[in-house]
Amino acid sequence: MKNLETLLNVMDENIQRAEWENEFVINHLYEDFLDEDIALLDPDEYLDNPYYKEVKPRSAKSGRLELFYDHYEPRQMFLYDDVEIGPSYSERSKIGCFLKEFPFLALKEGDKIWMSVTPHEINTMREPIEKAGGKVLVLGLGLGYFPFMLLKREGIESVTVIEKNIEVISLFKKHLLPFFPHQEKLIIVEGDAFHYFEKAGEYDFVFTDLWHQPREGLDMYLALKSKEQKGPIYEYWIEKSILCLLRRAALIVLDEVNHGATSKDFEHYENTDDKLINCVYRYMKKKDFKISLDDENLKTMARFLILG
Repeated sequence: MKNLETLLNVMDENIQRAEWENEFVINHLYEDFLDEDIALLDPDEYLDNPYYKEVKPRSAKSGRLELFYDHYEPRQMFLYDDVEIGPSYSERSKIGCFLKEFPFLALKEGDKIWMSVTPHEINTMREPIEKAGGKVLVLGLGLGYFPFMLLKREGIESVTVIEKNIEVISLFKKHLLPFFPHQEKLIIVEGDAFHYFEKAGEYDFVFTDLWHQPREGLDMYLALKSKEQKGPIYEYWIEKSILCLLRRAALIVLDEVNHGATSKDFEHYENTDDKLINCVYRYMKKKDFKISLDDENLKTMARFLILG
């Protein structure tokens, strides 16, 4: 790798100050990514984003919630986009850094950051934003990046956001909503996302953003996929990374079956990974193990998997 000594120094620095969204990188960087280049990102590409340019609230506190400006240190590494799938289903995490300090808006409860608008959020939401149109249902409010970007686009009739945390809604309306365009098109509802998902057929486009990481979101993702209705276009945040979990389970199943495993070997489980593998086995057995593991086939599989 180019500049290996510099990379190792940067890695050591980041190990000392890893954040929750950076933990995957830190835990696996030495063993998985030493042969990959770290992308040097252009800050202007992100600072020119409409949300960054127009949404500029002051720092504020509301109960246990705190709206504030966090930042990446110069050369601090972080995930800046969803996973990339290569030949033979290899996975490559996209890791980058800035040469200068990079600020971003964040929301924390106590000492834990719950939401932030970073390059990762911008990149992973770019495609769903471009696909959206008509009446849109959004599950999860966060800092409002997704609805803000929709309201900047033509062809958006309305944006209905479902958020269960009333404190998040209150903080958003007071400190962030004043910066939003076309507020007459935005409807914010305090409620349960799963309940409103049953009304998805009333909308043209549905976007779900209820989790922080793929493993955390897997159960919810599978539960929602099983309830999809005909009509709307459905998009899920970091879906490609969630599908990687299904693909890994399927590859494990194929390997074990090829080595003589039978149905009895997939009847018991000790953890959620085992449970997922068992569910995937039952699905693949019905297909006589003759299925492709590309994203579209994995999405179909997801509609029939219930971890319980």
